[in-house]
Amino acid sequence: MNEKVLKGKKVAELREIARTFGIEEYDHMKKAELIEYLKQTQKHALANVKTPHEQGTVAMISVFIDTFVVLT
Repeated sequence: MNEKVLKGKKVAELREIARTFGIEEYDHMKKAELIEYLKQTQKHALANVKTPHEQGTVAMISVFIDTFVVLT
Protein backbone atom coordinates (compact mmCIF):
# COMPACT_ATOMS: atom_id res chain seq x y z
CA MET A 1 0.00 0.00 0.00
CA ASN A 2 1.28 3.42 -0.83
CA GLU A 3 0.80 6.54 1.27
CA LYS A 4 -2.09 7.80 -0.87
CA VAL A 5 -4.04 4.58 -0.28
CA LEU A 6 -3.30 4.68 3.44
CA LYS A 7 -4.42 8.33 3.71
CA GLY A 8 -7.72 7.38 2.06
CA LYS A 9 -8.51 4.85 4.77
CA LYS A 10 -10.39 5.56 7.97
CA VAL A 11 -8.56 5.41 11.31
CA ALA A 12 -10.44 2.23 12.25
CA GLU A 13 -9.24 0.56 9.04
CA LEU A 14 -5.66 1.67 9.67
CA ARG A 15 -5.83 0.32 13.22
CA GLU A 16 -7.02 -3.04 11.92
CA ILE A 17 -4.09 -3.17 9.48
CA ALA A 18 -1.68 -2.18 12.26
CA ARG A 19 -3.10 -4.93 14.46
CA THR A 20 -2.46 -7.54 11.76
CA PHE A 21 1.11 -6.28 11.37
CA GLY A 22 1.64 -6.65 15.12
CA ILE A 23 2.25 -2.96 15.78
CA GLU A 24 2.03 -2.32 19.52
CA GLU A 25 -0.10 0.48 20.99
CA TYR A 26 -1.87 0.92 17.63
CA ASP A 27 -5.17 1.64 19.40
CA HIS A 28 -3.80 4.91 20.84
CA MET A 29 -2.18 6.22 17.64
CA LYS A 30 -3.48 9.05 15.52
CA LYS A 31 -3.98 8.63 11.78
CA ALA A 32 -0.62 10.21 10.81
CA GLU A 33 1.25 8.01 13.30
CA LEU A 34 -0.47 4.88 12.00
CA ILE A 35 0.40 5.77 8.41
CA GLU A 36 4.06 6.35 9.31
CA TYR A 37 4.35 3.08 11.22
CA LEU A 38 2.67 1.15 8.41
CA LYS A 39 5.02 2.68 5.83
CA GLN A 40 8.04 1.69 7.94
CA THR A 41 6.67 -1.81 8.42
CA GLN A 42 6.19 -2.22 4.68
CA LYS A 43 9.72 -1.00 3.99
CA HIS A 44 11.14 -3.69 6.25
CA ALA A 45 8.88 -6.39 4.86
CA LEU A 46 9.80 -5.57 1.27
CA ALA A 47 13.55 -5.51 1.82
CA ASN A 48 15.34 -7.66 -0.74
CA VAL A 49 17.27 -9.97 1.61
CA LYS A 50 18.09 -13.67 1.76
CA THR A 51 17.70 -14.39 5.48
CA PRO A 52 15.58 -13.09 8.37
CA HIS A 53 18.58 -11.68 10.23
CA GLU A 54 19.40 -9.55 7.18
CA GLN A 55 15.85 -8.21 7.24
CA GLY A 56 16.34 -7.27 10.90
CA THR A 57 19.60 -5.54 10.04
CA VAL A 58 17.85 -3.55 7.30
CA ALA A 59 15.16 -2.55 9.79
CA MET A 60 17.70 -1.40 12.39
CA ILE A 61 19.74 0.54 9.87
CA SER A 62 16.67 2.28 8.44
CA VAL A 63 15.60 3.39 11.93
CA PHE A 64 19.13 4.68 12.59
CA ILE A 65 19.20 6.59 9.30
CA ASP A 66 15.69 8.02 9.83
CA THR A 67 16.65 9.17 13.33
CA PHE A 68 19.95 10.65 12.14
CA VAL A 69 18.23 12.60 9.37
CA VAL A 70 15.54 13.91 11.73
CA LEU A 71 18.02 15.00 14.39
CA THR A 72 20.43 16.78 12.07
